[in-house]
Amino acid sequence: MDVTRIGKNIKEKRISLGLTQEQLSEKADVSPAYIGMIERGEKVPKLETFVNIANSLNVTADELLGDMLNVGYMSKLASFQIEFEKLNRLDQLRITNMLEAFMKTEIKK
Repeated sequence: MDVTRIGKNIKEKRISLGLTQEQLSEKADVSPAYIGMIERGEKVPKLETFVNIANSLNVTADELLGDMLNVGYMSKLASFQIEFEKLNRLDQLRITNMLEAFMKTEIKK
């Protein structure tokens, strides 16, 4: 397991929310130093701590583990579907055509 990737995902999400390590540590009920060690890949959080961090960042566990899980892409697909359904029919058709063209190209490789 690539623990540095978990830490990087946590850090990226924390920063995108404009939170400091101190703020996240307060929300997750751990020390700022521990958050830093997790983000640097020096420590693997216990499951309870990982869940607290995910809840504090308002993300699902697969968003933090997504690139490590075989099914992590499912969460992204679900969020894409929600956004896709908000588009008008012409934009939906354009995106569908691009995806079909991309997939045909990839299948030929």
